[in-house]
Amino acid sequence: MAKNKEISIEVNNLPGGTEVLVTIPHYDPRSIPAMTFRTRDVIAYLKKEDIKHGSPTEEAYLNNMPPETTLEGRWVFKKPVKPRKKKTTNKNLKTKRK
Repeated sequence: MAKNKEISIEVNNLPGGTEVLVTIPHYDPRSIPAMTFRTRDVIAYLKKEDIKHGSPTEEAYLNNMPPETTLEGRWVFKKPVKPRKKKTTNKNLKTKRK
């Protein structure tokens, strides 16, 4: 039986944000190194792919080493928040006096 030797990352747009599904290969000392996959790795991938996202609402931790092997995980991120523009009021405006 052939084992998948690559990391699989699938990004889906949801109505409330972004879903990221990740699968890592099982550890094999002869061909597949030990690895972990964390939220910071998902965020780095999204940044590299220029995918905008908000804060995480669901997180996972993947580890391909026994005895606590977790090879699949799901992360969900809120929609990105647009920065608010500050209202300009007369108090904030400086005028030059002649």
